[in-house]
Amino acid sequence: MGKIQLLFSGIYAGLGKFGSIVSSIINLIFLFIVFVLGIGVVSLIAKLVGKKFLTIKMDKKLNTYWQDTIMTKRKKEDYLKPF
Repeated sequence: MGKIQLLFSGIYAGLGKFGSIVSSIINLIFLFIVFVLGIGVVSLIAKLVGKKFLTIKMDKKLNTYWQDTIMTKRKKEDYLKPF
């Protein structure tokens, strides 16, 4: 009985390691697909439309790269229940 139990415990440990390796590979594949479909498609559409999310060109004539936001006064009631 001891040899059989030892055999099955070895098989169980080996299958556990194999399952861990397979799950890591599957996760890598799924995350790659999500990245390509999510980030890649958005990037492609943005390039086709001409949208630039980040301006990275340096302009030595500018003193600052600060961009003013358009802020308007809102009523106090707008802040009480935003959702």
